[in-house]
Amino acid sequence: MKANRYHLVLVSLWLLCTLNTSYCQTPKHIFSIHTGYSNGRANIRYDFLEPFFETSVKKNIGNTTPDDEYFIGFGYNVRVGQKASVGLNINYSQLQQDFFLPLRSVYFCFDHLLPLYRTASRYHMLQFAPSIDYTLLSHQVLVGISVQSILNISYKKVFESYFPEGRNIELFATEIYPGIFARYHRWRLDVGARALHWKYRDDALYNNGLNPDTYNPLKIRFQVGYILSKK
Repeated sequence: MKANRYHLVLVSLWLLCTLNTSYCQTPKHIFSIHTGYSNGRANIRYDFLEPFFETSVKKNIGNTTPDDEYFIGFGYNVRVGQKASVGLNINYSQLQQDFFLPLRSVYFCFDHLLPLYRTASRYHMLQFAPSIDYTLLSHQVLVGISVQSILNISYKKVFESYFPEGRNIELFATEIYPGIFARYHRWRLDVGARALHWKYRDDALYNNGLNPDTYNPLKIRFQVGYILSKK
């Protein structure tokens, strides 16, 4: 009788692993797609501006809203230990900002006598994001911590009001996000807060002269992914 019970338990475990292998072991290779959103506190510093520009910026500063970033991309993860994995995401990203700042018209090969300002802007970027994951809990829901570094490369800038766009491939910023993640079946959710920020000089705008600028306003990043293939 006891042998039959043990046999039944073994068969039940085998069936569980067959029906849902993610509960029993972490795949070696994972290919996925994902999309997400980041919300950041706007950088509203203006003390580096000349008084002529500062007056207009201070007058419009109350209309500034948080920075919005939307992204979509592909990811690959490989397990390097029982609980650790490394990965790389490649994303298309669009960053939207509306802090009122003066434009440098010479960036657009246009020398204008009157001051020009951006009222809103959209930066189109490519992102390369290596990451490290460490699993803390592996059951029906897999939970862990992660660190992701994001290299942002802008290739198109759209400024409202004055210029339709400016095209130039430039380093935009490097960011580091520690966070947590949870995976259930083929779905994964990541939440991170930006810990480090290196913002490179944007020659389209009047800048504070720092390159890179390490000022780091609060920014929270959300990402939802779906596993396409695992083996």
